[in-house]
Amino acid sequence: MVPGTVDVAAPEPDPHRVGLRSERLDSLLGERIEPEESQAILERLGFAGERRNGDLEAEVPYWRHDDVYREADLIEEVARVHGLQNLPATLPARRRAVGALSRSQKLRRAIDDQLRGDGLSEVVTFAFISPDAVRRLRLPNDDMRARVLPVGNPLSEDQSVMRTTLVPGLLDVARHNVARDMPDLKLFETGRVFFSNGPDKLPEERLFLGILLSGDFEPATWRRPALQADFYSAKGVLVAVLDALGVRWRLVAGGPPFLHPGRAAEVVVDAREAGWLGELHPAVAADFGLAELERPPVVLELDLGVVLPVAERVTRRYEDLITYPAVVQDIAVVVDDSVDSRTVVDTVGAAAGDELRSVHVFDVYRGEQVGEGRKSLALRLEFRSADRTLTDEEVAERRNRIRDAIARETGGTLREQG
Repeated sequence: MVPGTVDVAAPEPDPHRVGLRSERLDSLLGERIEPEESQAILERLGFAGERRNGDLEAEVPYWRHDDVYREADLIEEVARVHGLQNLPATLPARRRAVGALSRSQKLRRAIDDQLRGDGLSEVVTFAFISPDAVRRLRLPNDDMRARVLPVGNPLSEDQSVMRTTLVPGLLDVARHNVARDMPDLKLFETGRVFFSNGPDKLPEERLFLGILLSGDFEPATWRRPALQADFYSAKGVLVAVLDALGVRWRLVAGGPPFLHPGRAAEVVVDAREAGWLGELHPAVAADFGLAELERPPVVLELDLGVVLPVAERVTRRYEDLITYPAVVQDIAVVVDDSVDSRTVVDTVGAAAGDELRSVHVFDVYRGEQVGEGRKSLALRLEFRSADRTLTDEEVAERRNRIRDAIARETGGTLREQG
């Protein structure tokens, strides 16, 4: 045996120095660290430091020769010992950065902000659902929502197909809450649904907005009892969303088969079907475990793939509403019960021209004074000109045009309310 210790190793590398500028240290870390503190930290780590004009020049020890060879390495050593948790949280500088939210993404955020501001809570549900959900929704085989896409390797039978509507997920959330004595719900979800295009093609993905309301929509106050969620509650939420986007829309009779007949409607935007809203059919509500509710929940669904492109084309313009006052008049239109109120509003708007700034129905009357099978729609008209104050004669001329158009397009009659 050879006596003693034999050490075979490479010779120690020559020491080298790395400069550390205080200004650079502060700019990278976002916090002022005094040169004295930096020097003390590095010396405790074995770096021999020497200050020059407020900056530091550190001699790297031989055991850190291979991993500390630039200024950023010294800054990292100072930062970790000083404490990364002590550094301020800031956004990175964007002097040369590119990119921002697209118009569509901003509109999506506007929808979410509007709904949260209206008191709705956002939920996120699984995109995988049970095939039994289609049966419980009573969807016919020819309905595109019934053509679900099976998952190749599902986690369970309850998550073995892709959803074609957000309704099953919202109803499951409602059932979970109702079972725990929380029937007053205002929920919304923005998520993708998937429609099968056959075994040899990729599915079609669409972005939908789903809303569910149940129980008390507005709590009771000392002046009135609680207002239960119903068709008109959902319509109010719909109005808030679509008006925030600035799109023109209308409701027509209809809706999917899982809604209550007569308490549902389809949403039309830019002459395309964009969604629906209505009260859930009681039998469907019972199948989803919501039979104990006093009345079935109200659901609403919008195809954002239809709504958002229309909203992206909307240009917001501000106009003077003070210089020239509006002329407001109320009229009553008597039409057959089968004539949709939206048809009357559209006819009035087309006949009156651009100076009719708004028109809406504020009352509906059925009774002996209008005859059987007839109804009277009370409409409030607001006329305003951008360059002058309209006279009574000018408004009367437009009202005559409205009367003629109502008779021609709907077979109705017009009489003044006051």
